[in-house]
Amino acid sequence: MQARDNATKTLDGAVILASLLLVRRILIIFAILLSGCVAPPDIDSAVRAELRAAIVATVDAMALPADQKPSEKAIEDSAGLLSIQSPPQHQQMIREGHLDRQAILGRGRDSITQLTRDRAGLIPPAMLVWLIGHSADLDTKQLLLTDALTAQLRREAHLDK
Repeated sequence: MQARDNATKTLDGAVILASLLLVRRILIIFAILLSGCVAPPDIDSAVRAELRAAIVATVDAMALPADQKPSEKAIEDSAGLLSIQSPPQHQQMIREGHLDRQAILGRGRDSITQLTRDRAGLIPPAMLVWLIGHSADLDTKQLLLTDALTAQLRREAHLDK
């Protein structure tokens, strides 16, 4: 009977030891995964809201058919993504009117021209093309959107190389 109790205790001890080793391995893997994580960029909620409003206003002004309009989720996701395309200082300068309107539009126009010349198979974003084509009617939010779309285009099409 005592031999059986000792065997049970030994077996219980082995199970506990195996469980502790498993937990230890899981914690080590978790620590390695966390060390590889990078904090997300700081998103200014005001810039995001302005970009969202600019996207909605631009989509409405473009008079897209209902089946081509982006969903609310797509608009929200786009605003979040676009809010991290330009440096915050640059965004602030646009919002305060310190950046020349024609410089913002010219950079967008030049980026579209460079894209169509250097990357013939790629099509410029329709919203950016529309914004550049209606430059006289754009408000500050749409200038912010134009700048963000231009920065995204330049980054994704590798136009800065």
